Formats: sequence, C-alpha cells, structure tokens
Amino acid sequence: MVLVEIDTQTQIDTDSIAKVAFVVDASNPLAERADLFGLPSATLTLLHTAGSIPALQKLREVIGDGTGGNGWVRIREPGTTDDNTDSYANIRVAPKAEFGRAPDGEIAQLQTAAGTVIGEVHLPEALRKLRERNR
Repeated sequence: MVLVEIDTQTQIDTDSIAKVAFVVDASNPLAERADLFGLPSATLTLLHTAGSIPALQKLREVIGDGTGGNGWVRIREPGTTDDNTDSYANIRVAPKAEFGRAPDGEIAQLQTAAGTVIGEVHLPEALRKLRERNR
C-alpha cells in the first residue's frame, strides 16, 4: 500500500487504483496529468486526476518500468497495435489475463474478476510476469 497525495485534502491508496493513464495536459506543471481509474462497480471509473509534480513523481515511482516487477504493467487499448499511450494496469486489481495474438505479436488482455477489460499487455517482460503469476 502506497498513499499518493492528490491535493491537500485527498490521498489515494495505489492498491485501489486499477489503471493509471498519463495524458498530455499543458495546464499542469510537467505538461501532463495522471488519470486514476478504479473499480467501485463493475465498470472502470475515473476516480481522480493528479497533476502536481509530487503526485506524478510518486506515481511514476510506484509504477516503475511497467514490466510487472512493481505490480504494474504497461497496457494499450484493446485492439490497437500502436504503443503511443502511457497507461499502466495494476495486476493486483486485474486477476484475469487472457493470452492471445495480435497482428504485432503476443498479447494478454487484463480483466477484473467481473470481466471488465482494463487493457492489453504487449511488452515481453510483462507478458512473462503475467504467465508466471498465472501458473
């Protein structure tokens, strides 16, 4: 459990976050913000946005390199073959991984226990981590 301070009155436990999407946003100090999604119900829901330098730094630290070592894997939108998004899924919140193929190689579709799709994993090291977890 790691707490990230969103603002002076809001902290969020990273274990309650299912997905973090870093988005270009010129109105924030680092020209980006982090959209934090959770699963308060069966659908992926935007919980908070973070734009402060300390919050963005803490999120990047918690997520790491996106290969699963810190419990976070880099994802892309299902059905796409590009890697121009900067999004990550918390594999502790996504217990299901369905492995398959895409035009650009092997993928694993991450899902919640209820079947909500969080995204597709395509980095080889992250796929290896998910295979180990699913044994």
